[in-house]
Amino acid sequence: MSIIKKEKKADEEIMTLSELAGYLKISEQTLHNMAEKGEIPVATIANQQRFMRTIIDDWFMSRMTMASKTTLVKLCEEGTIILPLSRLVQPEFILFDVKPGSKEEILSQLIEPLHKSGKLEDKNLLLQLLLDREEMVSTAISKGVAIPHPRNPEECPVKEPCIVFGLCSEGADFDSLDGNKTYLFFLVCTSSELVHLKIMAKLAILIRNKDIVYRLKAVKTKKDVMRHLITIDQEIFAINKWKDVI
Repeated sequence: MSIIKKEKKADEEIMTLSELAGYLKISEQTLHNMAEKGEIPVATIANQQRFMRTIIDDWFMSRMTMASKTTLVKLCEEGTIILPLSRLVQPEFILFDVKPGSKEEILSQLIEPLHKSGKLEDKNLLLQLLLDREEMVSTAISKGVAIPHPRNPEECPVKEPCIVFGLCSEGADFDSLDGNKTYLFFLVCTSSELVHLKIMAKLAILIRNKDIVYRLKAVKTKKDVMRHLITIDQEIFAINKWKDVI
């Protein structure tokens, strides 16, 4: 894919309030209210609401799938369990030596800690689910960050919510939408669609924080990673925008 085409895809990936309203076929005011209440993943840039198409697609499909699970969703939404990013990324799931290579090679490296920890039995299954998701559109979004994840969380063989953090200091060609190399990887694993969406919303906040992204690219220790994730957790709580934060 040429750089020009990638830049075009990156532009199409970020949607304005008006564009998303047309995409979802709802009024702009309704969409604005949903965003203000934390009912739909949104990032605020220079006081303007912006939406990432890949995350919105996941959100939309989950609403269709979850329609028949009203009771379960209600229980989840009424829960008060707090599960910050700093708890989703366990020390054994932090990799500093991700080697550049094909998508399959990179994803295999990210999957390995899950297998070693006993949280994942079938490595090939998860790998195929991740590759299938990449076939749709790259999860390498921008700013050197990628968020690989299964298209349908319910199919994820890792049941307990967790994130594998990987740093590729050399940078890897992960078919990023902006045409640049990818340095940071957040492999999201959970079999709950509701939890998946909330994790993606949290990571969207992390990605828009240029300072945190820059610092994560330069981390040397696991303590550094955890410290920066805690900073993001504090920012999320301060924003008080995401309802029922996990």
